[in-house]
Amino acid sequence: MDIIWIDPEAGAEEHILVGDAGGTNTSFALAGRSGRRHFLLGKFLFRTRDLGSLGEAAAGALGEILRLRPSLRIRRCCISAAGPVKDNVCRLTNAPWVADGGELSRRLGIPTRIINDFTAIAYGLPLLDPADPRALTPIPREDGHLPSPSGTVRAVIGAGTGLGVGCLVETGGGFLAIPSEGGHIDFSGFDRESRELVRELEDRIGGVAEAELLVSGLGLLNIRDMVRRRRGGPVSPAMREIDGVGDDEKPALISAWADRDPECAEIMRLFTRFYGRVAANIATVFLPTAGLYLAGGIAAKNRDWFLRPGGFMEAFSLGYRRIIRDILREIPVYIVRDYSISLLGAAHADTVLPRDDEGGTP
Repeated sequence: MDIIWIDPEAGAEEHILVGDAGGTNTSFALAGRSGRRHFLLGKFLFRTRDLGSLGEAAAGALGEILRLRPSLRIRRCCISAAGPVKDNVCRLTNAPWVADGGELSRRLGIPTRIINDFTAIAYGLPLLDPADPRALTPIPREDGHLPSPSGTVRAVIGAGTGLGVGCLVETGGGFLAIPSEGGHIDFSGFDRESRELVRELEDRIGGVAEAELLVSGLGLLNIRDMVRRRRGGPVSPAMREIDGVGDDEKPALISAWADRDPECAEIMRLFTRFYGRVAANIATVFLPTAGLYLAGGIAAKNRDWFLRPGGFMEAFSLGYRRIIRDILREIPVYIVRDYSISLLGAAHADTVLPRDDEGGTP
């Protein structure tokens, strides 16, 4: 466990233990709330593969908090998990865990709520300031146009270990997140390269190619396989290094080599274009005029690739109906740079969602 104390003595109206369970990394934090402001006092970071269970991480974080502040009263716990949630239970899609809120409540001694990871991120969106470059990077259109946010609907799409989608609607006095498993929609080829890859994938898996198979860390590996077959020739030093590590480390190496190796550059170019088309499909469904947000580490760590001409935004802007292209043109698109959004969103969600005494869950 890596511990990062931000402001452990900060006062708050209430304190909440929040967590984010993912396929690659799992994190917990002590969150505080004062009025409508949510903030983190400390974070606890784990590699998912090093943990025996989610409860192990939650108990470890809680124990460390109470060791430092033994008199602190933590009222609740809210954990976001990568997978569909039913009856306060989530079977993670990219890790061999079941996040069971009832079981965790008994182990931790505090009411524990499980929510979908992109529900948490959706609840974190209104906490981000579009004018703060540390939080968000806007992606302009190919001609430099930067639309302004308006309306009450936000959407988020995020590529990491997998691909997640969420939506948040502002409703008078609050917010409502719409659950989604949108990362598993079909991926439609839109040009020669994407159609070729879809055919290869569907032949290999014997089923329909989902968006997650192209727009995620796994997607980078699938694109790499196609690029290598097409280019042929000797294996470059970059590819030798990438081949020498585990699959979970390969995506980061591909992006690290992208400015120096032609094959890696081609992989990143195709990846951002595929991402752009899937993002456009999500935007067409939700019409998020208050903003479409790209979350997850891949976009945040590769901002320059998402800003390059002929990549993400060119593909995002394709479409044969002028009226739809015009609508998409006025939807702001941002890269989320604040890695705490899941944890802050879980704290915000736990504040606004109903609890048992209000007719809801936990």
